[in-house]
Amino acid sequence: MKRLLKQRKVGEISLTDEEIYAKIKPKGKHNIRDRQADKAMNEAAEAKKEAINANEQNKIITKKLKDVERENKNFEESNEEYNKEEDKDDEEISKND
Repeated sequence: MKRLLKQRKVGEISLTDEEIYAKIKPKGKHNIRDRQADKAMNEAAEAKKEAINANEQNKIITKKLKDVERENKNFEESNEEYNKEEDKDDEEISKND
């Protein structure tokens, strides 16, 4: 890096600081900004996956809830019918006594 900066100072090269850094940067390693950007992208991707999963779970639970509500309504209707029949039987017994 010192050699490149010296060459730039004497006018042998005309590279910017970023270009010099790109030339000397270790291969396969990222700078802090790159790592932070990668981390943010990974976090965003993970959050998106979690949101999709939560949405799917919400749909499943909503469907189950509707099924239970339908079963409950059917039970209440059949229970109401049963109670009406019981009331009729009780009235019939009372008349016969």
